[in-house]
Amino acid sequence: MKRFVLMLISAAFVMCAYAKKKPLVLDTTKVVAYYDEAWTFDTLKKEVRKDLIMLEVGNKISKSVSYYSAQMDSLKSTAKGRKYMDQVNSAAWARRDFEGGFHYRSHCYIYKDYPEVGKMKVTDFIMVADFTYEDSMNAQQWVIRDSTKEIKGIQAQLAECDFRGRHWIAWFAPSIAIMNGPWKFSGLPGLILDVEDSKKEYVFKFSGLKNIHRPIVFSNPRDSKTFEPTTRLKFLQQYAETWLHHSHSKLVEATGIDLGDKDHDAHYDLIEKDY
Repeated sequence: MKRFVLMLISAAFVMCAYAKKKPLVLDTTKVVAYYDEAWTFDTLKKEVRKDLIMLEVGNKISKSVSYYSAQMDSLKSTAKGRKYMDQVNSAAWARRDFEGGFHYRSHCYIYKDYPEVGKMKVTDFIMVADFTYEDSMNAQQWVIRDSTKEIKGIQAQLAECDFRGRHWIAWFAPSIAIMNGPWKFSGLPGLILDVEDSKKEYVFKFSGLKNIHRPIVFSNPRDSKTFEPTTRLKFLQQYAETWLHHSHSKLVEATGIDLGDKDHDAHYDLIEKDY
């Protein structure tokens, strides 16, 4: 029953996609960096979920997004999308990754130096509502260390910071003059390759770098008419209330869908813990 309901939800999202408007082009990529992300979904059971994060770096703007989310956007933008229903479903919600098993993709889109230099726009959703908020660029106060190591043939240097409830350890490449990284990370004199928190609950590992020239577009993954504006803290508080400490009755009331879950508290915390 649960699987059937999820299939209906996914199908509904796909059917709405074909009325997609012309995308808003923000910039053009120069290079694209890829990161294997692993995050601990259940600290008691040691359940780890994986994703592939794609950092599109343009002349002025960059975009950090799940590769699978971008794949779904691409499929939805073509008239042939209906022929690739299996691929669309595999990119949505729970699906198999390249190594087998289930894979959960991020729904968070991060646009750095947009809508203006020094800021970033973030879009995300909670259940059936889409939200957007602005955040600050280069918010991490990095301390650069003397330690160095090689990552995929690239010389990298160590940096650390305390950021919104977690201590982060990063390795950046001074030889790659891109002051950027996965997720909200930026501000080091070189591309951030690997970065993880001290508990290894959120880990980003550099996978590769490609010279790709294509538009950086402002995505509307669920074809919402509008994104509800909010603040970062309000969004995190609502997200935690909904998914970390949710009651089954609240979910049924909000969505009308009963998946048979019991009331529970999740055994993990958000990547930003200062809410």
